Amino acid sequence: MTEYVPPFIFGHRGASAHAPENTLVAFALAVQQGAQGIELDVHLTADGHVVVMHDDTVDATTDGHGAVAAMTLEQVRKLHVHERGNRKAASSEPVPLLSEVFDRTVPGTLVINVEIKPAKAPELIDAVARLIAERNAVGQVLLSSFDRFNLAYTQQRHSSLRRALLYPASSFEGMMSSMRNSLAWITGASALGCEAIHPYWRLVTPAVVERAHLLGMDVNVWTVDDERALRHLARLDVDGIITNDPARARAVVGALAPARAG
Repeated sequence: MTEYVPPFIFGHRGASAHAPENTLVAFALAVQQGAQGIELDVHLTADGHVVVMHDDTVDATTDGHGAVAAMTLEQVRKLHVHERGNRKAASSEPVPLLSEVFDRTVPGTLVINVEIKPAKAPELIDAVARLIAERNAVGQVLLSSFDRFNLAYTQQRHSSLRRALLYPASSFEGMMSSMRNSLAWITGASALGCEAIHPYWRLVTPAVVERAHLLGMDVNVWTVDDERALRHLARLDVDGIITNDPARARAVVGALAPARAG
């Protein structure tokens, strides 16, 4: 009898089903809901600060307008984060710095999955690497990216940092991979020194999980909130699930334990 180990749960942009995404409140709530990790996105401001935000612009999630890369930290910090696409639901939450997330989570056991965005990528990676080194957080931080150049750059310049390949970078890439039944992207992730792959959940098959595990990589899937999908993925033995609702995910995959263990 094999003991059932539920998948590791990451709060996608925090517990973003219940709080404004990529805020300190959302991250704290994810932990309260039982997440063992949080997923977040970072960009570099015009004056070189690493801020937590998903989009290239601040328009969709704050009461401001403009590209993050064109704004100073002072300008970004004057903004207030709201629910995506709902400016009427503005909160008092500011756009956080990555250093502020580290202030609240390092040292500790929480895994911090930092997604690197393409804008100013080399400079952004170097800045994130400095923060990780300053906080001695190598063991807690997992860098992920859809962009293989970002991962290759990290492998070359910051080889000690943990890495994961997000996949696919586009719906076309995913469609072609599925049509060809190709697992070459998994081998490519291994060649980039990745310890994990982060595929879109609908692309995950027993063959994907088996191939990744044979190469010594974890399979952390995104972004899953549907209960049926959560059960299906847990039965495929994925290692982690990235979800907007950590409490629900924990409850669903936890309930499978008696059946799986038997």
